Amino acid sequence: MQAFAEPRGLESNAGFTAQREHALAHLSLEGLDCPLVDLVQRLTAVPWCFPVESCCGHFVILDGDHRRVLDRLPPLGASAKRVLYRVAYVALCIDDDPAGRELLRDLQAVPSIAPEQIQFGCVDHLWRRQVNTFVLQVVPWAHRFVDDVILSPAEARDVDEARSWYFARLDDLVRDLQERLST
Repeated sequence: MQAFAEPRGLESNAGFTAQREHALAHLSLEGLDCPLVDLVQRLTAVPWCFPVESCCGHFVILDGDHRRVLDRLPPLGASAKRVLYRVAYVALCIDDDPAGRELLRDLQAVPSIAPEQIQFGCVDHLWRRQVNTFVLQVVPWAHRFVDDVILSPAEARDVDEARSWYFARLDDLVRDLQERLST
């Protein structure tokens, strides 16, 4: 996901509805990381956005010759000196309409729960492919421009905790969107 950048402003996009329909027609929930299936599926019902890419983030414990890939970080033994972390992120395309602008403001507020670990912005290649695509990611601030990073066990625990808050906040945000749609 390289080329993370500060968020851009929403642009007029007359083709949003057709692009959304095309993206949703080609979306494969089977290809998603299990923890993201429900979140992404619920996002598909929101007419002013659509999911573009996502990853729940993964930890690879670098423990001698052994590697374990995990969605959640377990307690780390003394032999674990390094943890490879693959960035958790959700990329959404947002329509430039009042509801989309409100969603954008809500997404921009998510990093406040752990600003040293969670960033909101854009990724150049995603924006070029689909204008108005924004990304929320979880990775230490100093490593925000890379897809994966080697962390100490303490840093990995901090990221894992922030990632839990991040997904809980996204879940709340999507629940609020669903309530708005049902009224």
